Amino acid sequence: MKVIQLYDYRKGKDEPIDLHEFLNRKGNKDKLYNMRCLYVVKPNRDAMLKFGIAGLDGKSSAYGRLFQYVNLYGKQTDLHQCSGVQLLYLVGTKYNPNVETTNSWVFKKEKYIIDYFKFERINDEKTLYVGRGRERVEDTKANLTKLIRLINDTSNKTFNDVETERRTSERLKQSELVETDRVVEITDHYTAPTGRSKTRYRVHWNRPYVLTEKRRTKQGIETTQKKISTTDETAKKIATYVGGQEALELYRKSHSKGKFRD
Repeated sequence: MKVIQLYDYRKGKDEPIDLHEFLNRKGNKDKLYNMRCLYVVKPNRDAMLKFGIAGLDGKSSAYGRLFQYVNLYGKQTDLHQCSGVQLLYLVGTKYNPNVETTNSWVFKKEKYIIDYFKFERINDEKTLYVGRGRERVEDTKANLTKLIRLINDTSNKTFNDVETERRTSERLKQSELVETDRVVEITDHYTAPTGRSKTRYRVHWNRPYVLTEKRRTKQGIETTQKKISTTDETAKKIATYVGGQEALELYRKSHSKGKFRD
């Protein structure tokens, strides 16, 4: 997948172009054909930057979506300086009918930007609520610079993505067995009705691990701690744990009519 830059206001006289003028320029309609696009525009009458996606259906839909802004805000003239909408940034990828909309680069990138501006991180402990609507931010030089940077950011990781990875790493590290760990009891099991997958048992341990979770709110980052004392294991692994075989035999004896696939 190749991201194609279709317009960047910084490559001209550091001024945006009128969207109606851009769409009417020779060849631009053809450039937009069969493109999935991500755009940044600025209506003249609003103090807001708007970003969004166009061309999800391929063919002329990108051109049509952008022209909707012209219909909505009109055309700028000497007598109507507040009419019209300015184009600041436009990139896109070639439409691929085999790629679902939600899997497309423009869709994922838009969500990434929305998440970023919803709760912009100042540092690890404080956040500032800056979003005004899902797809618009205040028209400031700093916000425009961030928008363009986020569009070109190849990492594309939201706070939730990073937090999930951190929790997974923390869980794996803390759940490593030590000499004093032992199985206390088994309280449940699940066996898939079809297939050959092994039965998984709910194992309770004498030592819980503490998982620290962070969540963004309007007030900042809330930190909570959760104790986890159970894991789901197969019979083969349980037999290798201290107290595991005894707990497994006791559970099977009390669930003689249970379905097990070990």
